[in-house]
Amino acid sequence: MKYAKPKRYAYQKPREGSKSVKILISILVVFMAVCAGGMYISTLSSNLDPNAVKGTLGTTGSDALNAQTAAHAIPMIINAKPAFDDGLSEGSIFFENIEGSGKWLRLEYYRDDTGELIYKSGYLEPGTYIAYAALDVDLDEGEYPCTAYIYGYDADTQEYIGKVAAGVTVYVLG
Repeated sequence: MKYAKPKRYAYQKPREGSKSVKILISILVVFMAVCAGGMYISTLSSNLDPNAVKGTLGTTGSDALNAQTAAHAIPMIINAKPAFDDGLSEGSIFFENIEGSGKWLRLEYYRDDTGELIYKSGYLEPGTYIAYAALDVDLDEGEYPCTAYIYGYDADTQEYIGKVAAGVTVYVLG
């Protein structure tokens, strides 16, 4: 009597779940991540500086500190000698977030002698600038050496990147 050879079967991986369930779960995870990111971005968007103007200042020269550097740096233009007619008037901030910087920026001035915060901007998107704005503190006539801190945030994720500092002198003329 002849025996038949046993049939060989290809190995079949055990079924772990329906493909459509996996796709649905993946879509839900992506949707939740997008919603969470959108809520965070809208939080920063609601704090954009009301004085920000879309465009470029088009200024260069000895009174502007031009800090275009490597990709991890915070590229910007800032007026080193902002002037104000009096302690309550708008003055020449001239702070620009360079188009294509890939970062949102925020500016603060601190007096060097007292450490007092005298100006705080809202956020500036890439390609926007503040030409004129009022100080947050009514200063008397005089010259005020200050440190300008520029805070950077990634334009895509809104994550804090870091800050740079620049010496400025605030002039209150009357």
